[in-house]
Amino acid sequence: MVFSSNRRRISKIMKEISGERNLFLTGKGFFSYPELHGETEAGYVKITKSVRENDCMTITIIRSLNFKGAITINEETPLLRIKKALGESDIITGDKPFDNAFLIQANKPYVAHAILTEEIRKILFSMITFKDLELTNLQLQYSIPLCDIQTAADLTGPLDIGNSLYMALLHDENQAPIVRCKKRLLNNILHDPVAEVRRKNIIMAGAHLKTDTAVRDSLLQAMAGDPDLRNRYEAALLLGGTGLDEMMEMLEKKIDDTLKCDIVRSFREDKYIKSITRLKKICREQAPSVRDEIIKTLLVLEKKPDLHFYAGYLQFMEQHTCLSLLTLYEEEGDLASVEHLYKISKESNNNALRNAAHHAMTTIQSRLGLDGDNGWLSIADSQKYDGALSIKNDLSVKSSNTGRSETGIKKT
Repeated sequence: MVFSSNRRRISKIMKEISGERNLFLTGKGFFSYPELHGETEAGYVKITKSVRENDCMTITIIRSLNFKGAITINEETPLLRIKKALGESDIITGDKPFDNAFLIQANKPYVAHAILTEEIRKILFSMITFKDLELTNLQLQYSIPLCDIQTAADLTGPLDIGNSLYMALLHDENQAPIVRCKKRLLNNILHDPVAEVRRKNIIMAGAHLKTDTAVRDSLLQAMAGDPDLRNRYEAALLLGGTGLDEMMEMLEKKIDDTLKCDIVRSFREDKYIKSITRLKKICREQAPSVRDEIIKTLLVLEKKPDLHFYAGYLQFMEQHTCLSLLTLYEEEGDLASVEHLYKISKESNNNALRNAAHHAMTTIQSRLGLDGDNGWLSIADSQKYDGALSIKNDLSVKSSNTGRSETGIKKT
C-alpha cells in the first residue's frame, strides 16, 4: 500500500516535471516507477528509481568535465571512513569541514585542487543532505529519499543544484585542460578565503606548473600580501633569491618558532650566505629549537667557523657538533674561549664532552706558551685537578697554602 502511494505521488510529480523541463517520461507500468531523461543546460539528465536505495530517486547528470586525469569525489559514508582509516588515499584541500565530508581521489592531485574552488566546494557541501553523492570526471550522481519528495520542487530543486555545479565546473570548458587548471590554481592562491586552501594551491603550483610570468606574479603577490605568514613562506620558497630575501625579513616579524626553524633550514639548504650576519645577530634571543637550527646553518654556510661566536653556544650543541668544534679550539682557540670550555669541563653531564673540553683548554695554554705568568690563565696538573682554572696574580688575595689567587678568571 505504501509502495502504491509513493508510486502514484512520484508518477504525478514526474509528469509535471516532464512538462516543465521538456524531459521524456518513460516507464508508466503499474509496478514500476516512471523515469525522466533528456538534455539540460548542464548535460544529459536521468531521474530514475535508485538501484542502491529502495526508497530513493536518483538524479544522474552525464557530462565530461574536460579536465586532465580521473577524479572521484564521494560523500564520506561510514564505509569510506573505514577505508580512509585503512589507508585509502585522500586528497586534503585544506577546507576542514569540506574535507571531513568528502573522500577525494585523483590520479593528478593538482587537478583536484584546481577544480575545488570556493564556489565548487560550497555547492558540493550543500549537497551532503542528499544520499550516495558522487562526482567523477564523467558524471554527477546523487539520490533523494522518497519521503522528501512531496512536490515537483523537491526534485527540481536538487536538479537545479546539480546543474549549477556543472555550470561552475564548465564555465571555461573551451580552454585546454592544462590552461584551465593553471588559471584556477593561480586564482585559488590569491582569492580563496581559506588560508590552508591557498597554501595547498601554492604548493601544487610550485610542483606542477612552470614558473612563467603569470605564475611568478601570483607567487610574488602571495609572498607580499597573503594574511597568513606560512603562506608567504611557501610562496617565497618557490621564488629563489627574491624569496630568500623576503624570508630574512620575516625573521624580524612575530612568527612562531616552527616557521622560524623552517626559514633557517631553507637558508641552509639553499646556501644563502647573505643570511650569516642576520642569523648571528638574532641567535641569542631565540628559543632553543630555533637557536639550534641557526647554529647548524651557520656551521654549513661559513667557510671557516667563527670560534669567538660559537664559544658561548658550545654547551648547548649536539655532542657530535660540539666535539668537532672543540678540536678546532685546540688548534685555533684563544684565551677568551677558555671560560666557555671550562663550563663544559665542569658542568656537562657527558664524559666525552668534559674530557674534550679539558683537553682543549690544556692544548690552548700550551700552544699560547702560558706558564703561570702574572695575569694569565694557567692549568695545573690536569689529572690531579681535572682542568681546574687558576690565576697567578700578585695583586689578588692569595691562599696561604698554594699562593694562588682565588678570584677566578681575570677579564682582559
